[in-house]
Order: sequence, then C-alpha cells, then structure tokens
Amino acid sequence: NIRELLITLWQESIDAFISKTSSIGSYRFDRFQTSILIWSYLSYLIKTKRRIKCYDFDDLISLGLVKLIKTDKKYACIQVDEVQDLNLFQWLLIEAITADNSTVMALGDIDQGIYKFLGASEELLSNYTSSFERHTLKKNYRAVKPLIDLLNEYKLANFPKHQIPMEYSGGKTTNEVPALLINYKDQELEIEGCIAAVKSILESPQRSAGILLRYNKGVDAYAHALEKANLEVFRVSERDLMKHPLVMDFISLI
Repeated sequence: NIRELLITLWQESIDAFISKTSSIGSYRFDRFQTSILIWSYLSYLIKTKRRIKCYDFDDLISLGLVKLIKTDKKYACIQVDEVQDLNLFQWLLIEAITADNSTVMALGDIDQGIYKFLGASEELLSNYTSSFERHTLKKNYRAVKPLIDLLNEYKLANFPKHQIPMEYSGGKTTNEVPALLINYKDQELEIEGCIAAVKSILESPQRSAGILLRYNKGVDAYAHALEKANLEVFRVSERDLMKHPLVMDFISLI
C-alpha cells in the first residue's frame, strides 16, 4: 500500500544520503541524525508551501497518485513517451489508470535515459514492460550515414548489451560532409577548435553553423570567444526560463 511504499522510499533515501554524504567537515552522519535533519527540512518546506499556497513537482505526482487511486478511473488507451526516464511514482501513476483490458503503448530508448538521479532505472523499465509486445525502430531518418556509423561504433564500445545498430534510411539527407569525432584536452582548446570549424563553415555564404552544449553554464564561454572572433552569436540560454525575474523570485520563496 501507499504507506508501506513511502516508508520504504524514505529508508532508501536515508541510506542513499548517508552513502554519498558520510560527513561534512568534522560532523559525521548516522541514520537517526540524518532522519531528523531531513525530516526537519521537509517539515519546514511543507509549512512554507502551505503558507504561500503552492505545490511543487513532487506534490503533483504524489497527490495525483493518491487522487487517482481513490477515484479508480481507468482508461482504455494509454500512450507513454520517454519511458526510460520514468521513476517508480510515475510508473505507479500509469498503473493506477490502467485496467486489465487497457491498451498501453510505451515509447523510449534505454540509451537516452537521463533521469537516473530522479529514480529512473533500467530495472524499473524492464519490470513494468516485461509483458509488452516489443517493436524496434532501426532506421534513422534524421542523420547522415557517416554520423550513424560513428554512433553505432560508440554504442558498441560503451553500451554493448543495448546494441541495436541504427540503419541509414537512404532518405533526403546528404552524405557529402563526413562526421568527425574530435577529442580535446581541455575546454580552451575545444573552443579554439570549434571557432576554427565555424569560420571554415561560414566561408560559404549559403551555410550556417550551430553549437550544441550539454550545460547552459558553458554557453557564455563559447559565446564570448565567438564574439571576440567577430562572429555573430545567438544564445538560446539567454532566454532560459529559470533566469526570468518572476521565476527567480518564486524560487527564492521556496
């Protein structure tokens, strides 16, 4: 039931915290002290949210789950995208609206999982989809063949047990420009290499260039270097929702 589930998750959270943060300075954590510390913080957070009348993302999941279980409403057809990123509570949400005769279509790619830190895991995915009829999409319609070949080699070296080779669709994409994988010793050399590549691309007036970075915090360094090289820059990160004054004010309250 929900109570036993919450107790189990609480115990696992305490164990995970202690295993990663055994001490801060000379202060060492034990199970009881850690429970008191985290519970005190959660109690204060709950009181603050009630005072300002707001819900956070976890509230929407947990309270939504309780409501769904109470209403017992089921759906005939359910479609779930990015299933590799679902945690236990999100799977329970799906389970709560699924009847014995429901049709559930789940789409995802285990190699694209990015939410392990929120509780998603390959084990959960396997447990909840073990009875599903599986269909594999192998053809890639978005990339050129050299890039697909490169990604296949990377997957084979780093994710051998998930190896399902992608196939080139033979569609409208062109194969004139090869894909390159270049390794740099540090970010400074990487930025210099990227600027040189961008300049080479922009020698043709019909072409444009884009740089994708993993984190927003790295965008400024690239943008400043490109501007210093007299290259026009448009930064998507400057329009980051989390930097909007209203959003920052709200976050400061909670």
